[in-house]
Amino acid sequence: MTIWQVAAGSDQRDYVDEFLNRGLAFVGGQRQVAMLELVRPGDLLILKRGVSRVEAIGEVTKSVDWWR
Repeated sequence: MTIWQVAAGSDQRDYVDEFLNRGLAFVGGQRQVAMLELVRPGDLLILKRGVSRVEAIGEVTKSVDWWR
């Protein structure tokens, strides 16, 4: 099991509600997408807002290879 942290946007862009309402995590940028390919079912995701607040922790139930 690996524990991953995902930022829910920046100060001007807050996506916490979208992440939680849809039960998903999304990222942008080649480096972040490359890291997302390493996420597996059973891993934990920590959803954070800013640099000091954890909004949710959840277990990955399935991986989606939609970008291939």
